Amino acid sequence: MSEKLESALREELERLVSEQNKHEEAIRIAQTELATIVPRLRLVQGLLGESAPDNGNESVIDQEEPPNAQAAPAEDICDVAEAILAERNGRTMYYKELAQAVQRRGVVIRGARPEANLVARLINDPQQRFVRPTSKGYYALRKDYPGKESVGARKK
Repeated sequence: MSEKLESALREELERLVSEQNKHEEAIRIAQTELATIVPRLRLVQGLLGESAPDNGNESVIDQEEPPNAQAAPAEDICDVAEAILAERNGRTMYYKELAQAVQRRGVVIRGARPEANLVARLINDPQQRFVRPTSKGYYALRKDYPGKESVGARKK
């Protein structure tokens, strides 16, 4: 490799690493701000009787649980999961992504592994709304896959 090319590539590498670090820091700051805003937003929406609008942003954001957060009843978690899956028009969703999406909507799922607790709630859903139509770990709504057995059917 010529010295000119190597030098240009090294400069580009340094520039890109610097830009990446800058953006990662901005994301950390935004996540911290978001973690304080979201619980207040959910509270105000709840008081107004409104549900959270879907802004189409399903990026992975790890929000810390607010200090005084209350765990949601199983029905609430299943209702929110159903709404999220309904917006996907039959497309499946991996259980970890589904748990994060439920939490982004302001629902607290307690435990060391919230995603595992969500799966337990889906399996024990009294209305049997959820199926694993494609492979283990991927969930969808039974209404979108009428030929599939609900995830909790074997327990019943």
